[in-house]
Amino acid sequence: MKAAFLILLPVLIWVSDVRAQSDGVSRFEKLYRGARLRYNRVEGPFLGYRLSVRHRDRPRLTVFAESGYGFASRSARWEAGLEYRGPEISLDVAVFDRSDAPDRDIVGTTENSLFSLLFKWDHRDYFRAKNGLEANITVTRKKRLSLFSGLTAYRCEPMPVSTSWSLFFRNRPFRINPTAQLGSAGVLHAGVAVDTRVRSPIFRNAWYGRIRYEYGFRDFTFHGLTLEGKRYQKAKFGRQGLIFRARLSARQSEAPQYLFGLGGAGTLRGYGIKEYRANRLVLFNVEYAFRGDVLPGIPIRGFNLLNLTMFADAGWTRRMPESAHLLAGFGDMDFTSFKTSTGFGVALPRQLLRLNVARRLDRADDAWTLSARLRFSL
Repeated sequence: MKAAFLILLPVLIWVSDVRAQSDGVSRFEKLYRGARLRYNRVEGPFLGYRLSVRHRDRPRLTVFAESGYGFASRSARWEAGLEYRGPEISLDVAVFDRSDAPDRDIVGTTENSLFSLLFKWDHRDYFRAKNGLEANITVTRKKRLSLFSGLTAYRCEPMPVSTSWSLFFRNRPFRINPTAQLGSAGVLHAGVAVDTRVRSPIFRNAWYGRIRYEYGFRDFTFHGLTLEGKRYQKAKFGRQGLIFRARLSARQSEAPQYLFGLGGAGTLRGYGIKEYRANRLVLFNVEYAFRGDVLPGIPIRGFNLLNLTMFADAGWTRRMPESAHLLAGFGDMDFTSFKTSTGFGVALPRQLLRLNVARRLDRADDAWTLSARLRFSL
């Protein structure tokens, strides 16, 4: 299987070049092709290629295939499937053998690869999802309400750290990759989301809320629940704004690949990456964005391009046995059990690049923590 899909890589490149002799006989409306590059501590440099095509008579339907190779792990990965994007319904189906992570939505692949390559800031935890099948559907109503559901099944295998190189901090090792529990996994999820945000350079009042339920089966049987809410509120002063986020997550599983991580980007910015791992989590993030009302007033060249944001984070975790009720453990929360951090961020316009300086508040002698984000959005 590995050899077959490693061969698929040059085949994809060849197929993408073999097009109809004239536009008049081409069956494709559009054909996209391009390299896939990433870098992380379990694959090292990864080079892949993706080909996707659309039929001229069915422009909403895309068929894709991609294949690639991790040079440090010496292992091939592949994925193939189709996507449909309609005005109200979105659907995707895929088969795969991929390097997966349970927290892909916290830090993007490009962002994670860049900071892994530079500073060994690899924020993801990895496992191999082999012989996989995935199907997802989203129904959108009135552009604000979305109903979503999906099914994923695969063979889960652990992946060891296979590289230690970075441009800086070469003598410091990557953090360990938690050893995923071996077995056949299946997860059925469903939920609803409400989103009143609008893409605009102007800060607007908005809400975002999401409820997601999970059911795990095959070798990993569990129930899971995530509640998340965000509020974007304009301040009374200038262009400033307040952003508040709250999240509650629970899973009836102690398998490492299903635990929630707390610490680092997207959670507690004054702590180490995933310093805490548990199957119960509560998280609060607050940001006050000055949005050009402070730094541009300083008479130093270049400061007119910078935005200043103050933030504070608070998080709580607890590890419960798999036999416990899904909501068990949350009754033990109190103010003193929360881990907290605070700091500030300086960013280019539209958060193209943002530097965060943060400090945990439970120890007075800890140094400030520096982190960076690309196209950051809370």
